[in-house]
Amino acid sequence: MHVALALSLAVLAAPPASFEDRKKAAVTIERLASTVAAIVGVCPDGLMADELAECQQNVGKAAKAYEGKTVYLNLGGGQEQFLSFGEKNGEQARLVWAPIIDLGNGLAVTLQKPQKISDAGNVVVAKVPFDGTSDAALQADDLQRAIKTGQVGIELIGKFGKVWQLKGKSDVVRGVLFDYSAVRFFHTRTGKVLVEVSPKKG
Repeated sequence: MHVALALSLAVLAAPPASFEDRKKAAVTIERLASTVAAIVGVCPDGLMADELAECQQNVGKAAKAYEGKTVYLNLGGGQEQFLSFGEKNGEQARLVWAPIIDLGNGLAVTLQKPQKISDAGNVVVAKVPFDGTSDAALQADDLQRAIKTGQVGIELIGKFGKVWQLKGKSDVVRGVLFDYSAVRFFHTRTGKVLVEVSPKKG
């Protein structure tokens, strides 16, 4: 009885697994566009030939195949228009991100339910603050410069969620929610971790 209680308390007190540990245990998604296309059930002609073939092979099966599975996504850079600097205080930093991953061809991934499609045909989501640890030697200017020059990449660990669809004036965008458990922002040129958001427990 006492041994079981002690073990239970130890489990509750244990810190969440590190980003690297979770990454190693997750399934790496190599081709996000074809994977999302197969999950939402549509394979656009605009996909690259190999992506289109992969989508056609997995459409109708992907949603079930990834259900409940933890996956790793490396988004690389290109998010600067959705990303802004929040604050930097010692080893703590905040970046603000409107978490929309536009994959082109009417496909997207969002970390929250999208609000609408703008008149310009873009999916609109609310901005989210991401607070995490950051090297104390990094200054606010360093983070701001990396964002402005498009040198911030984003890594995500989590699970694919519900499929969604939005209709605009002349566009239809299909996508899938991503329930993240960990986020890491890194410098695309050096690979240095800029901000690592504490993983959720579980």
